[in-house]
Amino acid sequence: MSLNPKEAAGALKCPMHLLPPEALRQIAYAHQVGEKKYGRFNWRASQVSALTYVGAIYRHLGLWQDGEDNDPESGLSHLAHIAAGVNILLDAAYCGTLVDDRSKKPRMTRDEILHALRVEDIEHSKLCSGDVDSAIPEGLFGNYPKSMNDPHGVFLNWRPT
Repeated sequence: MSLNPKEAAGALKCPMHLLPPEALRQIAYAHQVGEKKYGRFNWRASQVSALTYVGAIYRHLGLWQDGEDNDPESGLSHLAHIAAGVNILLDAAYCGTLVDDRSKKPRMTRDEILHALRVEDIEHSKLCSGDVDSAIPEGLFGNYPKSMNDPHGVFLNWRPT
């Protein structure tokens, strides 16, 4: 069955129809509470700290986890406030106003990784020839890839235990 041209073009666009309308309504009301307190799209007008929103998200999540369904101040679901906070983080990052003040794990350098390896586990002749990937035995890092060129940064984020 072939799609008409409008359906074919629509199939390539963002699938907005997958967003549940009731969730969107509740999140919109949570945004409205924020608009009244802080101004419409205030996070676009100036730099905003990521951790300010992370803290609010965690506070709402903790209250919801402890059995409180609705925020006593707004009367809205804590989950709607969490979603509004995540929306703001995403939009501020998109608009370039998000200050990324998360505490990130430092990445290990190639030398630090090699130093962390046990010497007896490395085939020195391969290492000296620059063939680091084959010098490190398979499985030494468990499920972590041993490639130094890991595109997802998983290997370079590894820390010895």
